Amino acid sequence: MGTGKTILYSTALHEGVLVRVEKALKGETYQCPICKGEMILRQGTHRKPHFAHKALTENCTPESALHYGFKRLLAEKIEEHISSQQPLLISWSCNYCLEEHVGNLVKKTKRVEMEYNLGSCKPDIALLDSHNRVIAVIEVVVTHYPEEQALSYYMQNKIGTVIFQLQSENDLNRINELMYPNRVDSCLNPHCPHCQGRTNKKTLTIVESHCRRCQHSMLVTGLLSKGCLCGSFYPSDLELAQKKGVEIGYWQSNRSSWYYPTSSCPHCKGVIGLPWLWDQHINPKLDLPAQHYEAGFVCEDCDRDLNGQRQVRHK
Repeated sequence: MGTGKTILYSTALHEGVLVRVEKALKGETYQCPICKGEMILRQGTHRKPHFAHKALTENCTPESALHYGFKRLLAEKIEEHISSQQPLLISWSCNYCLEEHVGNLVKKTKRVEMEYNLGSCKPDIALLDSHNRVIAVIEVVVTHYPEEQALSYYMQNKIGTVIFQLQSENDLNRINELMYPNRVDSCLNPHCPHCQGRTNKKTLTIVESHCRRCQHSMLVTGLLSKGCLCGSFYPSDLELAQKKGVEIGYWQSNRSSWYYPTSSCPHCKGVIGLPWLWDQHINPKLDLPAQHYEAGFVCEDCDRDLNGQRQVRHK
């Protein structure tokens, strides 16, 4: 994988400590973190500040220096947060549940190791728990993506994988209190206790709307979830909706003849049919006053919530 950009040497060693170029001082002696050759601080007007080798060295590239610099600075950052017991957050779009997650890298981490030997692979950074088990790895990509063998090993051993892809020395600024990796092979949602499948978060939405029949004001509820339809309700959802003041009735589908729970008008007892539940009531684009409530998780594979209950409907 090529970066398509000219990468500059932006880190160097000073008495064994890795220093970023913006904190470097003229007159100090610096070494290349890769080949250990002497480096000179360049602070001209035509190019960004950077380090340069005093004498060219074979097999030493800015790409390898960027890879090493990011890896070491991130490992040091993680160690700081382990010592201070302060969270170090990452945010990612989950490939499994398609939701946005925010996780704490040091929640269970007690030790961090660079180039930790796992036998078949050596991740750039390994995070270990109190039992010295590797619970997550971090791979830093500049020119070479991790081999499929390594990624398969992490997955088979239930090791969370975090991948940062770097394009230039500016990517060193991505090491912050909240970081955005390019890829995370991990989902924070619980596994289904029945089929071990992935689950999706449910959010019960209650909007202040009106009855299609008599135009009387009423509360209308629906589910926002990537794992089920807006008009699918589980027993716990109906219980929560009723506690929040929603009247529940049943709507019959002409196609299947099944009866489905839905919102009922307190004035005329008319029900909101599922075909227009989203388009006329729940869709956020309608800009109706709404309240949102966390409603647990649902497994899309076996159509059950974590309590083992299925959607409510009857003939």
